[in-house]
Amino acid sequence: METSFPFNAVVTDGVPDRVYSAQDFAAVAAVLVTSGVTETDGLTVSPAEGGGLAVQIAPGAAVIDGYFYRNTAALTLAIAENAAAPRTDAVVLRLDLPQRTITAAVRTGGTPVWGEEIRELPLASVTVGTGASALRAEDIADSRPLASSVLDRLGGEELAARIRTAIDETFSGEDVSALAAAAALVRTDAGAGTALCGDGEYREIAGEWTELTRFTMPGAHTLDTSLYPSKNGLYRVTVQGGGGSGPYARISDGPIGGGGGKSLTAQIYLRAGVSVPLWIGAGGASVSGNSPAAGKKGEASWFLDTSLYMAAGGAAGDYTARYGYQAQSVWFAGTAEGGGPSLLAEGGRSAVMENGSGHAGTLGSGGGRGYGSSPARSSGAGGDGAVIVYGVAP
Repeated sequence: METSFPFNAVVTDGVPDRVYSAQDFAAVAAVLVTSGVTETDGLTVSPAEGGGLAVQIAPGAAVIDGYFYRNTAALTLAIAENAAAPRTDAVVLRLDLPQRTITAAVRTGGTPVWGEEIRELPLASVTVGTGASALRAEDIADSRPLASSVLDRLGGEELAARIRTAIDETFSGEDVSALAAAAALVRTDAGAGTALCGDGEYREIAGEWTELTRFTMPGAHTLDTSLYPSKNGLYRVTVQGGGGSGPYARISDGPIGGGGGKSLTAQIYLRAGVSVPLWIGAGGASVSGNSPAAGKKGEASWFLDTSLYMAAGGAAGDYTARYGYQAQSVWFAGTAEGGGPSLLAEGGRSAVMENGSGHAGTLGSGGGRGYGSSPARSSGAGGDGAVIVYGVAP
């Protein structure tokens, strides 16, 4: 259904033919600004200054599904006593459509809800110990999502274009192994221990990176950041393209194994609760036959979108030359001894004897060449791609 507004009403017999509601304007605002707090230090939750079982919410503003909220002074909310087992409460901003209000509230022993009439934006989770009489700073965990505007997203696209230009001009298409190295070219005011985030801001990286999860099965996946939180929303993502397979050949020299897929590592900023799409490229399939045959190229892997964080598949192994640029990249195709290694794995070995099968690659590396005069013998398949996600404990 097509919708457009606002337009001046035409009044006939005192009745206007155009009437708009608050929901109409909120729907427009929701397109322009996502739900969340509008400032990084706004609406933070801490123990109340007077002590006891209470929290204090700092001044700030937020948007919930297009509806605006502002708190201009520190606000104190009471926390219920706890005589049983330890309990976790949620401090929220509650949009109540029937009451036409947004207010700060505490959901005792529960999680924020998002329904037709009541929608709650999380600000913090509060752990209330058995018999506790006061709250400590460590009892409160920040859970505020940051709002993102259309202008923020346009700025991110401009930044992405600068990074891509830096890669093209500086590395001339050669493998850089880490997109973060290119991002450093546009870091003009970042100091040691900081990272350039996807929204153009620089943030401190306090803590050690640890692996949060990895994806290795070819095909489509999503990363749910709510399941894998990282400090300040910072993530380090390694994307590995699928490896190319080696060739099947009956000659003793000349053929080379498949190439390892391209690899890149990027440090990016992701809002809490978003689901990020990604794709794992499959490695090149093994080849068999009674005559020399070129291998198969690997498929590309990507994260977030198909242009900025894409790792091309490895080149196919060749039996006529010592390079294999038939694939999606100019990545070296491997050696006469085996498939090319990837950032994450050693390359697949070649057959160790006449009439042998080449060894498959793993995690984006190239498959080894195979030998033999029987169709039952085959080359090594390329290793499938991977996406490995690292974060810093909140």
